Amino acid sequence: LDCSPGRGSPRDRFFESPLPVLRELFPSAVHAPASVQVPSAGMPINACMQHRYEQYGLASLPDVFVVWGSLLDREPGVVAWLLANSFEREAVVQDGIWSEGPFGLETWPSFSIHRRAK
Repeated sequence: LDCSPGRGSPRDRFFESPLPVLRELFPSAVHAPASVQVPSAGMPINACMQHRYEQYGLASLPDVFVVWGSLLDREPGVVAWLLANSFEREAVVQDGIWSEGPFGLETWPSFSIHRRAK
């Protein structure tokens, strides 16, 4: 997801409220009943980047879904969403000792790679 400068980039909106944004991105996927609203659209730092803040639903799910590791700990609903949509964890990749991520400074950050079962 794009994280161009400004407020409320697609990436920021996703990490603020992942399940509603997943519903918006993948309308044909299996979703739990909605209980939280989608965060409002963002505002780029420059009007020429507005197109980078527009988010459209995709027709189908990807074959591979890469997720920031700590998101799965913070949002168990995302794990349930991955399982409901036939994604299986394939690998976990460590990203150093510490890193600045979507939730601030994290130690032992990782990415979780999930492949969609056929």
